[in-house]
Amino acid sequence: MKKLPVTAAFVHAFQSAFGNMSFAFSISWPWMLIMLPIHAVAVLYLTSLGLTHTPSSIDPSVSGKIMAVNLPVGIASLFANASIAVNWHRYILLDEMPRGFEKLRMDSTVFKYAGNLILIALRVGALAFIPISVLIATAAFVKSAVVIVGVPLFVWLVIVATRLTVKLPAIALGQSDFRMRDALYVTGGNNWRFCGLLLLTTLLGLAVGLISFLFAKLINVFTNDVTTFSLLAVQFMINWVMTIFTLTTATTLYGYFVEDRPL
Repeated sequence: MKKLPVTAAFVHAFQSAFGNMSFAFSISWPWMLIMLPIHAVAVLYLTSLGLTHTPSSIDPSVSGKIMAVNLPVGIASLFANASIAVNWHRYILLDEMPRGFEKLRMDSTVFKYAGNLILIALRVGALAFIPISVLIATAAFVKSAVVIVGVPLFVWLVIVATRLTVKLPAIALGQSDFRMRDALYVTGGNNWRFCGLLLLTTLLGLAVGLISFLFAKLINVFTNDVTTFSLLAVQFMINWVMTIFTLTTATTLYGYFVEDRPL
């Protein structure tokens, strides 16, 4: 089994993502133009209800309204991100540059990509079901179990999910014979190394969040008013930057483990 050089993989993903950020924006802005207003309308509607989440104590009719908004927005976001991801993987691995309406591609490859994102979530959820059920039952008696068992369980699940994402670039390249079990096989023996990679990614996410927070504060200094839309736009950009980095990390891992590319 190949051993992942954690620092080299992180640096490679960082340079690939941020070194090509202008191109990432060029293939993303058409979807941003579509999705940002959709998110804004959804947030404004939920705000008008006085809620942005679904606590168990609220009226079922309100819960239905929230679900009716969040579900289609979530599905639209899934396919938008899948479209961006396919173009991004193909650019990094094949130097393929989409033109015009190709940036809004919505073909069988994108549908397979979105479907596999759902399958990865379901697979990780299935792995988590029994231990989480036991954890919930145990936590009723031993509250420290949430930390002692819950944190390592969460980290392990994220590691498994990250290893499974190595399949995603293969889908973007049209390699249907590369399966999830293949992704787990080629990345085997690297759980601790993936843990280190996730730690570096988390630190990067915190740094991006801090920069965005300071940017929002700067807006407040000059305008003395941070609107819901401007805060949403900042959050939207944070999510986009980290999505591009996450996609690039999956591409780096695929190139290293599957195509034997150097880091």
